[in-house]
Amino acid sequence: MRTIFAAIDEIGNRIILPDLSREEARKHKGKKFYCPVCKRGVIMRIGQKVIPHFAHEQLDGCALGQGEGEYHEKGKLDLYNWLKQQGGLEVALEPYIEKIKQRPDILVKVGSRYCAVEFQCALISEEILQKRTKGYLRIGIQPIWIIGKERIKLRGGNLAVLKPFEQLFFQQFASNNYPILLSYCPRTNMLTSISNPYPLKTKVYGNMVTRPLAQLCFYDLFKEGLLSIQKLYSCWLKEKILIRTQKNRFLSHIEQQYFEWLYTKGLHPQHLPSLIHLPIPNHFHVQTPVYMWQSSFLLNIVVPLQVGGIFHLDNIYDKLLFYSQRKMIFSFRKISEEPLKEYVQLLKVLGYLKQLNKNTFQKSKEILLYRTLEEGIKNDQHIIKQLKDRIK
Repeated sequence: MRTIFAAIDEIGNRIILPDLSREEARKHKGKKFYCPVCKRGVIMRIGQKVIPHFAHEQLDGCALGQGEGEYHEKGKLDLYNWLKQQGGLEVALEPYIEKIKQRPDILVKVGSRYCAVEFQCALISEEILQKRTKGYLRIGIQPIWIIGKERIKLRGGNLAVLKPFEQLFFQQFASNNYPILLSYCPRTNMLTSISNPYPLKTKVYGNMVTRPLAQLCFYDLFKEGLLSIQKLYSCWLKEKILIRTQKNRFLSHIEQQYFEWLYTKGLHPQHLPSLIHLPIPNHFHVQTPVYMWQSSFLLNIVVPLQVGGIFHLDNIYDKLLFYSQRKMIFSFRKISEEPLKEYVQLLKVLGYLKQLNKNTFQKSKEILLYRTLEEGIKNDQHIIKQLKDRIK
């Protein structure tokens, strides 16, 4: 049965069980209650071990669908009670919005604006996720997605393991902000934010902060932090070496395409220039791993040029392989071209390109392909040191 916390009584009053003590809730025993969405009967359940709630007598035909379990319900209540305790907010639990036929976990009114807080624990399709998000945006409601902490794995202070589904929940709340992912654990009452992300397949480096929910205010949900670039470069050197030495056993379709493309050029990852696979501020916004599209740009566009040769940025996007924009459930920005422009500027700073005008660049010096793995690793170490020295 689907668990809900709010129901309608016989005379049309909305009863929210979490707002009542167990004694107050028991006074409503024996009354008839109805689902605010499908209008069918629901049963009040008040036990010693379970959170007081309503359950559908028959779920068939209700748009609410199946529930997500006790972990989700506890987290939703924690977030609801946390928001209720803050001044200046109007907070509603499970309101049904008839105009879009959606029911957010929590609806928050801040001044004249509304925010829908969704605590997502179950796996759902990307289509449903996008549909729900667009539904809120269509009527001027800002969605805030918070995923269950059990869906992410933290690996040290700046690394998380996130599957493609979890990476969909990075949100960008302002045009000058980096993406941020929010997660909450109702078992520990801790909220974790991951911002300024640098993804590499299922690994994501970023600024990670975990704090007790009780110590936060609503506006803290929107605060991003920057990952130390020195720490990032130290971690990234290991990733560069790993790309050169990895065994190609369990490859995705796009990885198979990439390695086949390399082999048609007579290359192995250990031969690649150290200028390939460098982190840049907005590389999160390209779906494919950074080493793939940087390989395409460098090997197809820049390496074939003679020193002094020229290329125009406007003319190369159609020639780029492995360069597709990342899907996000919510972002204020359309920046599919920015990662490449940032990479070109980095090559300019390192002395390999010269900028002639806004979109025209000239090759300044040769870019070497390496003969041995040892030579590649040595140059990886050198290029990372160069990048670190720039920010001291």
